[in-house]
Amino acid sequence: MRRTAPAVLGFLAFLLAASPAPAALADRIGATFGLMAGDFIQAFQPITGLVVAVEGESLYLDTGEAAGGKVGQEFTVFRRGQPFHHPMTGKVLGHY
Repeated sequence: MRRTAPAVLGFLAFLLAASPAPAALADRIGATFGLMAGDFIQAFQPITGLVVAVEGESLYLDTGEAAGGKVGQEFTVFRRGQPFHHPMTGKVLGHY
């Protein structure tokens, strides 16, 4: 039992000495993903607007840069249907 104690203590000392490097790396990775998360969320924010004109295959929307629209951006256009409600509270949950 006494012979294994120095080996165990040596191993624990090795683990304690080696732990700051992976922790610092994890912090840097976390910070990088934190910075990327804002850009990712901004890139996929839904934009609501109205179709104000149709000319051939072109649609004109009332959505500009202030609302998050960018030149060349692709949109999914749909007509908002009737609201659907929560069966117990009656609160509007969305639209068909």
